[in-house]
Amino acid sequence: MSIAVSNVRHFYRRKLGRFCALDIDQLTLQSGITAVLGENGSGKSTFLSIASGRVSPSSGHITLDGEVAVDRRTEHKNAFQVAYHPQFPRMLGGLTIRELLRYRIALGATNPGASWEMIESYASELRVHTLLDAKVDSLSGGQRRKTAILCTFLEEAHDRLWDEPTSGLDTESEDTFFRLLASNRPPEATVAVATHNVRGIKPYCDYAVVFDKGTVHYSGPAEALDDDLIRRVESV
Repeated sequence: MSIAVSNVRHFYRRKLGRFCALDIDQLTLQSGITAVLGENGSGKSTFLSIASGRVSPSSGHITLDGEVAVDRRTEHKNAFQVAYHPQFPRMLGGLTIRELLRYRIALGATNPGASWEMIESYASELRVHTLLDAKVDSLSGGQRRKTAILCTFLEEAHDRLWDEPTSGLDTESEDTFFRLLASNRPPEATVAVATHNVRGIKPYCDYAVVFDKGTVHYSGPAEALDDDLIRRVESV
């Protein structure tokens, strides 16, 4: 699936007036893995929340495979079939990881083909397999983030947008995530990941988008990213 945003502007209200957080003439996420890069506050999260349909832009429209999904001129909005992993995911407290996964299965929030063997395999790769019976409330920040990643991997959606899913994780866990992301991407699926670890994701991604102050500074093949730009993004 291609996800295209056109003439998108998005404003936030602040004490001194409106602040333009995003200003995009045209940007398309293509089939493959796209690294969404940029300094803090550059517009990465705003872009992903709009591209996923979670937030309606102040103006502009979004198309999925050429079909209009959001158009602020007509207030038109269709249902999105895109899995979105927010930067700060919420999880039900008081449950163990196993209970949380069973609850999501009961709600139909996971792939019907997901077996416990698959769940345990993902959990092992993410190194939370020994914590399946631990309460979510007792987990460390990194363990909670891995649990959220596990839940998202098990969702049925074909296309996925991730907002800094590896923030706070160690280097080995980040590499495991990037590897799982690439190896489990369905054919023709569109995946976008916001990250500051450019060198970590570069071997696994096809494209890159670099944001700067709410605008697109670069959009194209990931292999064309130069060292100066990589150092700038990773220094944040």
